[in-house]
Amino acid sequence: MSSTMSSYQLKLSSWLLKYAPKISFKKQGDCFEQKYSLLFKIFFPNIEKFWSNNIIPISERMSNFANPNVGNRDVIRKDVNPLLTIIADLHYSVFLNLVYAYYYIYKHSPSRLEDFYYHIASAIDVTEKFIAWVYLLDCKISNKTFSYSDIADEGNIRNGVLYDNNTTYKEDRIKELFCSYFPIDMNPFKNRTNIEFICSVLNYRHISTHSLHIGKIHIEHGYQLIPKREVVNRYRRFSEIREAANNSTLLNRDFIRMDTQMKNDLKELLRILNLMWEKPLRDFEDYFKTDNAELIKLYNF
Repeated sequence: MSSTMSSYQLKLSSWLLKYAPKISFKKQGDCFEQKYSLLFKIFFPNIEKFWSNNIIPISERMSNFANPNVGNRDVIRKDVNPLLTIIADLHYSVFLNLVYAYYYIYKHSPSRLEDFYYHIASAIDVTEKFIAWVYLLDCKISNKTFSYSDIADEGNIRNGVLYDNNTTYKEDRIKELFCSYFPIDMNPFKNRTNIEFICSVLNYRHISTHSLHIGKIHIEHGYQLIPKREVVNRYRRFSEIREAANNSTLLNRDFIRMDTQMKNDLKELLRILNLMWEKPLRDFEDYFKTDNAELIKLYNF
C-alpha cells in the first residue's frame, strides 16, 4: 500500500475489510432493524451491507473505531457533510417504508390494502431520491457532470415530477435517472419486466389513494379477492366488481387473494431493490480504496 495514502483512507480501508463485516442489523441495529433483520437478510441483503459499510461510519459509533458498539448510534458525527446525512436519511426511509408495508400484510385493518401500497410505493419514490443523491455524490467525487433534472442543487429536491397530470406514472422519469447513473450491464431496468412492475405498483397506489376505492370480494375464511394490478383499470367501479363476483371466468382470470398479491409484490420489490443497491455498494467500496480528497472532506473522519 502506498505510503502516501492518508491515515483517513487507511482507516476506511480497514473498516471495509476488518470491521464492517462484523456489523449486522441483528446485533447492532435499532429496534426495527433487529426485529426485521431476517426479512432483509433473505430478500434484500444489500441494504444491510450498505448500512454497515457506509452509514455506520458517519455516526458517533466511530469514536471507538475498533468497537463500533460503543457510542451513540443515533448521533451523527460533527462536521460530516450533509450530502452523506441526506443519503443516510433516505436509505433509512426506504427501509422503514418496507417494514411498514410488511407489517400491513399481516395487520387485519379495513385499510390494510391502501396502507400497504402507500408504503411500498413510497419506498420506490424514496429509492429514486436515494439513487439520485448517490449519483450526485459519485459526480462530485469523480468530477463528472451531473445531469438529472429532479435535483436543482444539493439543497433543493423538486416535488411533483413523477406523475403526468397527477394520474399516470411517468416511466421516462425513472429511466432518465437510471440510464444516467447505471452502466448498461448494471441497470436493473435492462429487464423490461422490472420497470413494468415498478410502474404498475405506483399506478395501483395512485388508484387506491386518489381515485375510487378498489373494490374487494369477500370469500370464505375471511379472505378477500381484489383485481390484479395488471387489470385494475377494468374494475374501477363497484358495479364492475359485483359483476365479476358472479362470473367465475372473470374471478379466475382477473382476481387474486389480497394477502397473496401483497406478499408477492413486496417480495418482488425487495428483489429489484437489491439489484439497485449493487452499484452504490460498489461505488462506495471504490471510493474508500482511493485517496480521494473530496471523500476525505465529506466524511471528515
